Amino acid sequence: MELARSRAIGHLLRCIRFACKNRRYGCPSFLPRQDMDEHELSCDHEPCFCPILRCGFAGAADSLARHLTARHGWGRLRVAYGEAAVVPVQSPTILRADDGRIFHLSCTRERGGGGGTAMSMVCIRPDHVAGAEEEFTYEVRTACQRLQMQAAVEGTSLRYGMKDAVQARVTVPDDMLLRQGDVRRRSRQ
Repeated sequence: MELARSRAIGHLLRCIRFACKNRRYGCPSFLPRQDMDEHELSCDHEPCFCPILRCGFAGAADSLARHLTARHGWGRLRVAYGEAAVVPVQSPTILRADDGRIFHLSCTRERGGGGGTAMSMVCIRPDHVAGAEEEFTYEVRTACQRLQMQAAVEGTSLRYGMKDAVQARVTVPDDMLLRQGDVRRRSRQ
């Protein structure tokens, strides 16, 4: 038996459209199969993930921010680029920038040595979203002794948990915090 290519069947197959794998996260796209791979590599609706071990939540960045504050009790704060904000460091905090971007500020106590609070910040967004190459920085200032530090902010979907959030960090010595547990930070785009 010899197989021959049918133009009619080929045309029919090219006309069939498929839903994006991120449909359950809000993507409305229905595309021909040959266009789907390229779309899914840059889909804005790719999920972000809850970094809490065994939680399993996945959803849009906005949904994740609501989940983290409602379900896990994370703090939240609205911030504007270039403006200072006093941020509590006792618990994980979600920061929503004036352009809608979502950041996670992680603060952990350093053990041993001189002590202090280690901070890192990530922008929570899909891994392959357009604009992922944008660069953000944050600046930490203390009231005591004019200490000022700056670090880069990486973008992540938190697919692999908090491992993504510890790449660039700054450590503020305990005696330089504004009040016990507060730090002033400024974000820049």
